[in-house]
Amino acid sequence: MKTLVIQNNFPEFITQLGERVSIDFDSQRLVEENFNSEVALYNDLKYGIDDENYDLIIVSINLDKNNCLNFDGLDVVYTLRLSPDIKHQKVPIIILGSLGLEVVLRLCPKANILLSPGIHYKILTPDVLDFIQQNNFGNISDGEFKEFMQIIHLKPPENYASSHSLTNEWNIKRWFELIKNNESQAYKKLCLSIYNLIGLQTLHFKFVDEQNKILSHKLSRGKFKEKDKQEISIKGIENRKILFIDDEGHKGWNDLLCYIFENSNAELDKFLKFDKQDKSETLYNKLKAEYITSKAILNYDLLIIDLRLCDDDFNLDDLNKLTSFKFIEDIRSLNEGFQVMIFTASNKSWNIKRAIELGVTEYVVKESPMQMLSRQETYQKFVEFNNGVKKCIEKSFLSQMRTDIDQIKENNVFIKSKEIEKVEFSKLVFENGALLDELFTILKINHNILSNSALLICFTILESYADLFGSFDNGTWMIIDKNDEFALNYNRDSATTSFEIKRGFFTDIMKTTSEDDFALIGIDFYDSPKRRSIDSKVRANHPAAILRISTVLKYRDNISNSDINKLFKLVFIRNNSIAHNGNIKSGVKIGVDDIIWLINNIFKVIFKQKGVE
Repeated sequence: MKTLVIQNNFPEFITQLGERVSIDFDSQRLVEENFNSEVALYNDLKYGIDDENYDLIIVSINLDKNNCLNFDGLDVVYTLRLSPDIKHQKVPIIILGSLGLEVVLRLCPKANILLSPGIHYKILTPDVLDFIQQNNFGNISDGEFKEFMQIIHLKPPENYASSHSLTNEWNIKRWFELIKNNESQAYKKLCLSIYNLIGLQTLHFKFVDEQNKILSHKLSRGKFKEKDKQEISIKGIENRKILFIDDEGHKGWNDLLCYIFENSNAELDKFLKFDKQDKSETLYNKLKAEYITSKAILNYDLLIIDLRLCDDDFNLDDLNKLTSFKFIEDIRSLNEGFQVMIFTASNKSWNIKRAIELGVTEYVVKESPMQMLSRQETYQKFVEFNNGVKKCIEKSFLSQMRTDIDQIKENNVFIKSKEIEKVEFSKLVFENGALLDELFTILKINHNILSNSALLICFTILESYADLFGSFDNGTWMIIDKNDEFALNYNRDSATTSFEIKRGFFTDIMKTTSEDDFALIGIDFYDSPKRRSIDSKVRANHPAAILRISTVLKYRDNISNSDINKLFKLVFIRNNSIAHNGNIKSGVKIGVDDIIWLINNIFKVIFKQKGVE
């Protein structure tokens, strides 16, 4: 029988029974910064045993020579039982001490492990040799290991603010196990970071890990096999910039998310100015100064933020006083289009409700050991995070759009006008809740479905604008330029204009084409007036809206021919996309890029106040 003796002070008759490993419980180590005795013990055992296979392990209940009531040998036993990678999880263990079993059970809460299968507690006397030599010890069974797990209970470390800390580390562990080893330097760096996380090596975390395997009855479904692992990245967020704020980010999330976003060709910044002593108000002021006052938050496409950012947040009764919610509220006041994802351990409905009220785009709950998820379910949790990030990035255009719309509202050519028609136009377009705000709101609700409606709002604005500076009187369409002079007199009878209506203009987006299809019109403008033919289908007692809009944009605002023809094209696409038998190719539709183009290339030009950039 190959025996391992773990001790610092056994008499010689015990140490002769097998190979010896000494555990250093020098009290000087305890005062070292970031020293964790459980982690140190694990490392001592892992490297002390060094892949040897022992049939029996003998442990002294007291390894600290200076404290006979420390019972630190019990931590050795817990570490062996709860560390599969040490490979002695089910080996029989004999614990030797100087006190009776009942006394030890009364003095030490952890001593209930002495009552579990495969653990034999004996008082250290020469008679113990007979007990060892006369018994044939064998490894405990799976059933006995389950019994051991039912007997013991380990409390979390004192520095755990709540179960949220455990959830954070559990989720980090599970997602890390999901990643395929690609031998890259980035992966090796991540490995080192994860392996050095103290929380993942504590006895409490090991206990929860083993408990989860047993309670879930998913021993085979919960563990990631090599074939299940994959490169995890998020498609469609290339060159985007994300800010991550989590007070426990240093415990693994900073490194894990950096790896994911680097794999996605995106950039992740982290807020690192956390101080454990900070109250909620102090931390909030730090965040406000860093990102709100300076407007630096608008340099990012997305904020990923934890719900509770300091210990003080766990003691607040009013949700509105949570540091994260106050910070998000400030962001909303600065720019309601900015994208926010809350990534948290809390699944409480009232937190989700408040987040929705604040306009948070995504609320993703981290995986908890209590959920007992299989490997496929863990992967789906990452997919949920993945999709949440993609959705936020897809909607990140709203931030710049909100900025652009606000600038147009605050600085436009109509802002000081007292003419009744222009004042009415301002109310229609620029006031709070008016057409520009309505345009933003419907795109915020669903930009994929409502882009057609957004285009309709844009053309409502443009048609009202055209009617402001163009009039049809006695068969003549007249346009006033910015010098209050006639820029164009278009009389349908004389057909003397400086533009030409053309047919067959949008064949690139049509399903079918016909030479006689007069609906397919574009327009060409010329620098000097010249007689041009006008299709009879376009002639009317009052020019069509798109014709009125295009001529005002050309002759009043000098909008280019190509931009005006794009307006024609957008009208054609919209009209055909809402028709049952629309004549456009599959996949051709109005998108948010078209609305952004309208704002940048048309609205910013025609509404620009002189002297304002």
